[in-house]
Amino acid sequence: MTAAADQPKTRWPGKVRCGWAVSPRLASLAIACGLAVAGSAHAQAPSAADRDRARDLMLEGRVRRHAHDLQGAAGKFAEAHAIMGVPTTGLELARAQADLGTLVAARRTLREVLLFPSRDGEPEAFKKARKEAEELDSQLSTRVARLKIICQAYEPCRISVDGQPELTTSQEVSVEVDPGRHQVVVSGCGKVEKPELDVTEGQQGEYRFVVPPPAPPPVVPPRSTVRPVAIQPIEPRSSQSGVVQPLSVAALALGTAGLVVGTVTGLQARSKVQQLRANCTDFACPTSESDHLRSADRLATASTVSFIIGGTAAAAGIVGLAWSAATRPAPGSAITIQPLLSWNRVGARVDF
Repeated sequence: MTAAADQPKTRWPGKVRCGWAVSPRLASLAIACGLAVAGSAHAQAPSAADRDRARDLMLEGRVRRHAHDLQGAAGKFAEAHAIMGVPTTGLELARAQADLGTLVAARRTLREVLLFPSRDGEPEAFKKARKEAEELDSQLSTRVARLKIICQAYEPCRISVDGQPELTTSQEVSVEVDPGRHQVVVSGCGKVEKPELDVTEGQQGEYRFVVPPPAPPPVVPPRSTVRPVAIQPIEPRSSQSGVVQPLSVAALALGTAGLVVGTVTGLQARSKVQQLRANCTDFACPTSESDHLRSADRLATASTVSFIIGGTAAAAGIVGLAWSAATRPAPGSAITIQPLLSWNRVGARVDF
């Protein structure tokens, strides 16, 4: 036992458990927890009997470690550290825990050592213990295993490793564990899974907890409030209009053609007459104009006849169409043709 064991110690009020390391954020919370405990601790000088007891426990622990009784050595160091609570006892306990393979517990003990408050005039053994604790913690950080639990669910997941208190997350957590097999319990969204994961030193195991979102309820179309309407069939009217209408259209077309022919022949006859007036005097024409005279007479006769026939046919067609329109069936039940006449165009309108 070194002289450091005889120095006054800072007694920790109870056994400090700041949670198990899972992520940088939770690790920082653990450190903050330790700092709060250290700040609230009050220095108490152990009695002479306590110091003697701690010295004997430390000596017995080293003897057991030398005899390869690692479990017994760790127990003795833990008893001594519970009495003294100084960096030297904590460092020996962390070494024993690391030898046993309980790396997470060893790192937790080393953090207690590193958080032990430094005071003026403290023994050099305390300073040396802090330095060695920092080096050992750096080594163990590469040996400790980790379990990465990924939550892919529509609600937060509750995660527990080896019976430790549950963690709640909606994304993922990384938990420091000792090498070996570990029981993981993940629950959420009414589903529970209990996988067993094996990890070795420095390895990171990964497990995904997947719960797809429930399917949306089927969309029920609203009931139609439109009532069906009965359509009554349209009775066709008299078929007489169907016979008269084509005849009226034909008569109107014939009349239109007659008027056009009458107009054309009339204009030609007028041209011939004007030519004869230029060559004839006193209503007498030379024999050389006899052909023009006969041609003008024929054109005038043809124009007159065309106008008579065209006018009569057009009149008959218009009267027939007017009568047909009065008896025409409803739109959509028959095809109708309505003539369109003006001074500059001739056409027809078709309804169907």
